[in-house]
Amino acid sequence: MKKMKFFIVIAALVLSTGAFAHQPTKSSPIDALKSQLVEILNENYFLVRNQDLTARVLFTLDEESKIQLLEVQTKRHDLKRFIVNSLRGKKIQMETVCTDENFVVDIRMTKP
Repeated sequence: MKKMKFFIVIAALVLSTGAFAHQPTKSSPIDALKSQLVEILNENYFLVRNQDLTARVLFTLDEESKIQLLEVQTKRHDLKRFIVNSLRGKKIQMETVCTDENFVVDIRMTKP
């Protein structure tokens, strides 16, 4: 009988530890925003030849959840033009629109 109680206590501990360890994480609005930006940029084609390309993008969202670019920093003019043409005016799906916030995203384009 003692062994059975011991196994029940051990089983309860294992199950309760597993239940608390695997709580689903809530995705933040910023994570959703990042994934949508990746989708938008992946819809368009930009050829990366020799090395990875980077850019820093500063933007805000208007009342209609459309991207309003404020600045694109990169050494490559063609990459800047690609990002501006791909993101400018694109609508983002967000639960709450943060019109008073500026967002900064670092973008890295890699060879396929």
